[in-house]
Order: sequence, then structure tokens, then C-alpha cells
Amino acid sequence: MHIIKVSTTYKMKTLGIIGFMLVLLCACTSQKEFVKISPTRDVAINVKDSSEYELLVFDQQFETWFMTNYSPAKDHSNEYYQSWNNQYVTDWNYHYMAGHYPSVFENYIDWDDSVNYGIDLNRKLYYYFRYIETYLKVQILLVGQKNTT
Repeated sequence: MHIIKVSTTYKMKTLGIIGFMLVLLCACTSQKEFVKISPTRDVAINVKDSSEYELLVFDQQFETWFMTNYSPAKDHSNEYYQSWNNQYVTDWNYHYMAGHYPSVFENYIDWDDSVNYGIDLNRKLYYYFRYIETYLKVQILLVGQKNTT
């Protein structure tokens, strides 16, 4: 089971405890791999089996924002979301490595662009990145790349 986790920086003590618990969880479980992504909210991608993935977002503001901004009428293909997510993850990791906005880009995203995570996960992750850019007003994509949705 793979987990990609994004966590918030409420308090350093809380993050330290959560980090310790995650390290402990990883050490005790040989079938799970855990990687933190950490912008400003909590997100986890769980692999249920070899072909099913689930994105869990632990942020009420995102869930509300997602419900008001997503419409089936504006929906795109899985390939569209996968392509955008590949760009977002690449630029996210660039910001992380360069030390830009350390309170937002706290961790490296371990994303495999050859894996088909499925349209539900890709759509929700795409909208999560859009949430960071539009609601939190933190630009992820580098100059020259514009998102039209």
C-alpha cells in the first residue's frame, strides 16, 4: 500500500508527534510506503490493491471548495487530469527543492507518471492543486504554463 500524504503546519509539536507516528507506522509495516507531500492541508493517496487508488483530503475547506468548483459539465478525461498532475507535481517538487514557500512546499511528492491512478484520484488531486492556487493564492505552476479551467 502506497500513501502520499500532505500535512499542515499547525504546530511544530503536533507535526513532530505525527511524524514520529508515521515513522513508527512505516517501520512496523513492510507492505506500506509512506511519503509526505505537505502543502498547507492534509492529503493522502492510498493504494487499496494493485489497480485501485483513493485520495483522502483532511481539509474541510478543500472539500467545500471542491464541491462548489467541480461540475460534471466541466469534467475532463483521465488523461487531461494526469497530464496536469504531472506538470503540477514536477513544479511542486521544483519549488520544494528550491526552498520556495517552505510553509507550503514542505515535502517532495513521490509521483510516478507511468502509474494510472484513475480518474477519481487524478481529478481530485488536480482540483487540490487548483485549490492551492486559487483559494490559498500560492502559484504552483512555473511561468509560461497557464491552466484554462
